Parts: sequence; structure tokens; C-alpha cells
Amino acid sequence: MSNNIDYITRYQKANTIQDNVRLSKKYDADIIECLNSLDNKGKATYIKELIRKDMRSKGIQ
Repeated sequence: MSNNIDYITRYQKANTIQDNVRLSKKYDADIIECLNSLDNKGKATYIKELIRKDMRSKGIQ
């Protein structure tokens, strides 16, 4: 099991990044509610789809 965790850690370090967004409970409650209605995998997919849609609308991709 330890070898598997080590492999995953090395893979993630070499091939992924993690970026965080701080949301205000007062001003971003609608966004928080929307994200909380999704499972963790769904959150990432939803956010990436929104970003890609915005990129296409700006001619970036």
C-alpha cells in the first residue's frame, strides 16, 4: 500500500497542480451552494468546463 501511495504522490507532483479559491460565506453563498451540490469529481469537471467555455469565447483555445 505504501508503494502505491508513493507512486501517486510522485505522479501528482510531476503531472498536476492544485490551485485554491477562497470564497466568502457572506458574498459568495450562491457559488458555495452550487459547488456543494456537486460531488468532488463533479466540482473539478464543472469548473474546468466553465473555464474552457470562457477560453473558447475569448478565442484562447
